[in-house]
Parts: sequence; structure tokens; C-alpha cells
Amino acid sequence: MPIEVRWNTEDQELLCYQFDGKWTWDDLYEAVHQANLILDAVERPTPVIVDVSGISGIPSGAMSQASGLMRRSHPNISFTVIVGANRFVRMMADMFTKLRPQSPHTYYFVTTLEEAYRVIQEKQVAEPDEM
Repeated sequence: MPIEVRWNTEDQELLCYQFDGKWTWDDLYEAVHQANLILDAVERPTPVIVDVSGISGIPSGAMSQASGLMRRSHPNISFTVIVGANRFVRMMADMFTKLRPQSPHTYYFVTTLEEAYRVIQEKQVAEPDEM
């Protein structure tokens, strides 16, 4: 499967999307559906890591998929750390934010998984009630 969704640890405090190689919009919608089922089972804000460092590109039609993806964003997501995003992925996240300025969803961009964990740890210290 080109997109894997899983808890990072047994204590289920961090949800991870792992992209690998070529993927389709249907793959992403299925991954979001799986993630939402997982997040339905928790009653607290949960940080998400989206690791796109292993992708080989983005399928065509990204602009037309934006609103559908925004509608599927789960309310239990506290923030998202995106690992290995190219310029286009960053532009898409920026567009999502501008399309829904009322959304509390925040994106952070990092280069490595180690940086992602550091961002999450720093946010846990700075804003423990938000996690």
C-alpha cells in the first residue's frame, strides 16, 4: 500500500501517515478514512506526522482535490508535521490554510523525522493542554 496509517507508539499519542513511492488520490482518501476511524476512537487532540519524503511525485488534479481533503480533516488533529515536503506540497498546505482561514489546523514543515519528533516534543512542553 503506498500510504500507511498507523499509531507511532503503543500509547497512541501520535498518528503517522507514511507515503511510499507512487500513490493516487484514491489511496490518499482511503488513508484519510482509516486515520479518521482511528481518531474517532480517541477523545483528545492528536498530532499527526505526514512523511512524504518517499514519494515519487504528486498525482495530477491536486487543486481540484483540495476541498475534498479539507472536508475530511478530523477535529481531533491538533496539528500536522509534514516531513520531506517539496515546494509543491508546501504550496498545497498553504493553499489549504488560505481556503479555510477559520480552521485551527496548523502545519509545520521539517526535513527529517527526527525534526518532526522535536517539533512535537517542543509543542507538548509549550502547550500541554493542546495535545
